[in-house]
Amino acid sequence: VCEYVIYVYTSLDVKVILHLDTGSNKLGLCALANGSEPWLLCCPAQNKGAIRIQCGSDATATHVFQAHQSGVAALELNASGSLVATASETGTVMKVFRTRDGEALYRLRRSTRPAVISSLAFRPDDCYLAVASSSVTVHIFKLDNATAEVDEKEKENASPALEPSPDPKWPGPFSALQTLQSKAAEAVRGLTPQLLVDLRSFGQFHLPDMDGGHPAVDTRSKQSNIAGPILAFHKTEPRLYILHYNGILYECSFQPDFDPKATQECSFVSATTWFATRPDFQVSKPITELKTEPGGEGEDGEDNADAW
Repeated sequence: VCEYVIYVYTSLDVKVILHLDTGSNKLGLCALANGSEPWLLCCPAQNKGAIRIQCGSDATATHVFQAHQSGVAALELNASGSLVATASETGTVMKVFRTRDGEALYRLRRSTRPAVISSLAFRPDDCYLAVASSSVTVHIFKLDNATAEVDEKEKENASPALEPSPDPKWPGPFSALQTLQSKAAEAVRGLTPQLLVDLRSFGQFHLPDMDGGHPAVDTRSKQSNIAGPILAFHKTEPRLYILHYNGILYECSFQPDFDPKATQECSFVSATTWFATRPDFQVSKPITELKTEPGGEGEDGEDNADAW
């Protein structure tokens, strides 16, 4: 993954099979779903805020759709490659799309305060999405179709322009025009994208030992662009793992049967030191070339060689 291009190689003979042009991709965003057949790759497209879905090694089996108005800061595919989650540079709203046609399925509201999204993670059953950022709070969203769509009452209040007003009753020769307008209105309604509500987080976990929003230990280098922790769900149990750049792996649990319209506080399970800094560590000095004695030729040379 380079800043403006992504190369795909074969693993056997290390040959380039795909050359994917992207926009500026300084974060090296790229996600691969190896559980799908064929494999699926997602990366930023050339246009700002757009993402590209590449299906297998066929260069023509690709499509691009607009995910955000601003640049894409994070993206992640589920294991099967059927869903892709994205986050914008502002970090307030995440979206989940269907990779097959780019249809938006969920809008997830993290907060109104901007933050840098560091990790997105699907649970293996695709029922939950976890989001980590530069803030001290990790969010878990429940991907539920029943709460993602706008009901009829909210639909009227949210966007009255999408519901055309009744056509006037024209007498006589204008009846044909009225019929044409009615058919056109039905066609427009069919092309109108489905309205989605902003889902609030189903669960939250506040990272401990974060006085003032900063950890007591920071293992990042000065050149690092790591903004927050990395996430992963347990395969079967309702648990989430959070690996922070302070070197600690946190584990928290949540209740799957909790009220989806409310937000639960995830329970702390454990904290394990995963890696740590070594203040006394120093890079080894350059290895000096040792002087060797030639041997095997003549009596003096053999003596010197054996002594060495």
